[in-house]
Amino acid sequence: MKDDQIEKWEEKAKSGILYHDQTLSKVIYNMRDAVSAPIDDLNGKYNSIFSIGISTTGTKGQLTLDDDKLRAALADEPDSVYNIFGHLSKDDHFSGNGVAQRLGDVFVDGMSLIKDRAGLDDTANDDSDLGQLMRNLLTRMSDFKKLMDSFENKLYKKYDAMEVALSQLGIQLNYITGGQ
Repeated sequence: MKDDQIEKWEEKAKSGILYHDQTLSKVIYNMRDAVSAPIDDLNGKYNSIFSIGISTTGTKGQLTLDDDKLRAALADEPDSVYNIFGHLSKDDHFSGNGVAQRLGDVFVDGMSLIKDRAGLDDTANDDSDLGQLMRNLLTRMSDFKKLMDSFENKLYKKYDAMEVALSQLGIQLNYITGGQ
């Protein structure tokens, strides 16, 4: 391999097996939505984390805090700041809940998605995607083992027939040469 191919290979290996996994990408997207969307049920000038000094930086969505803006929001409307995180809507709809409730809902849904995809344990006893794949592979392995056992038996029969033929040829050779 050339140096540039080795570098590309190492970069791909470092990205990990879960890189661009659709299930995890969906959970991350929902987390970002839960954090960034304003809370519908709140009135006043503070209705999102961005309005109290929390913002995102970079392309990966890291959160940063502006201490002065948060202190000003806490001094001005402390109940609004609390509700940004802890508000529960009357009809429990996503856009009306606070950030903490939204994230909790996202995590519960995410765990359900992961359970559906990966299952609960390392056995093939569940109906998850990986459980079905494991059952399929176990069936294929069993079928292949049966095929190999059948092939092995055929070879033993051929070997036994060859041994009998060689024995008969030896007897005939002894008869022709007079036992010498």
